[in-house]
Amino acid sequence: MGSPDGERTFVVVDITGIYVHWYSGRSKSALAASLRVDRKTVRKYLAPAEASGITPGGPPMSEADWAGLIEGWFPGLIDRRLRKVTWSDIDEHRSGRHYASAAPGPHRA
Repeated sequence: MGSPDGERTFVVVDITGIYVHWYSGRSKSALAASLRVDRKTVRKYLAPAEASGITPGGPPMSEADWAGLIEGWFPGLIDRRLRKVTWSDIDEHRSGRHYASAAPGPHRA
């Protein structure tokens, strides 16, 4: 996928959204088209649900229900370390450092 100026672009997909919309009855092709991803990507993420016997139109499921299942099926998608960062943790890395000002210097154009 590319942009007119030659840069590579990509689409970040909310995996939970794939499940919610599929479960409500949208086809895989419609999901792929609306999310601008390949149908194979949609099939990849829906395969564990289908293998588990889940089919569209079943009992109501919330996004939290789907998130729990997705975490089990694709543990690599969740990195809990990213959620544990606090401002105090960040500030400890700032101490003793001098940040460049916005004023142009010899290293800036």
